[in-house]
Amino acid sequence: MRSGSALTSQTSQATITTNDALNFVQSHALFHSDNGTTVSIVQNTIMPASEASKLLHGESIGRPATALVCVVEVHGSFSGEDSVPYGAPPMHFDTGWAVFDASTGNYLLGGYTA
Repeated sequence: MRSGSALTSQTSQATITTNDALNFVQSHALFHSDNGTTVSIVQNTIMPASEASKLLHGESIGRPATALVCVVEVHGSFSGEDSVPYGAPPMHFDTGWAVFDASTGNYLLGGYTA
């Protein structure tokens, strides 16, 4: 999923609901279920980009440290075929995450947690 896709319409407040996040994840096929299970949102937290970076083990968020972002954690059964070198078998993950700009709703980045 490329960054810049909007989760919600622009707002001056950081208001991204769990339902917003779930609808985005499902409608953009952000996480590929490897057995048809339903994706569930287990965390939807708005925090400064610097805190999100720490939570994601130093991953660059691409926003100023004080910019508010929404970190969404999802559970399901995922195939990380786009996370391995060409020709390698896909990896399996139970947890994924996505980061959105809290003020615009734009998708910034996402990935899987081993």
